Amino acid sequence: MVALNIFLLMVLTWWRNCINKKTALAVKSDKLERCFDAVDEVFNGKKTGNKILGSECSWCSYRHACWPTLKELPALKSRAKEPKTVSYVHIKGEDNDERVS
Repeated sequence: MVALNIFLLMVLTWWRNCINKKTALAVKSDKLERCFDAVDEVFNGKKTGNKILGSECSWCSYRHACWPTLKELPALKSRAKEPKTVSYVHIKGEDNDERVS
């Protein structure tokens, strides 16, 4: 079990390093391109029609540069007293200039 945890930690570290290197190269070249697409928001197993950032982009410090329509709001469909913060790229019913496919 310990060996599996160490292996998973090594894989996760390698993956983050790959993403960081790719982002750093894009920033140095002044040509920032999106590496990942937005994903559909799902609530209770159903798509809401909203697009959110995937886990790959949600922690990145350049997310606002890549996604100009990004809004970090409390989860819109949540019924929790204190809903988690979600990074919305497109909100259904709002007029956004940049529609994400």
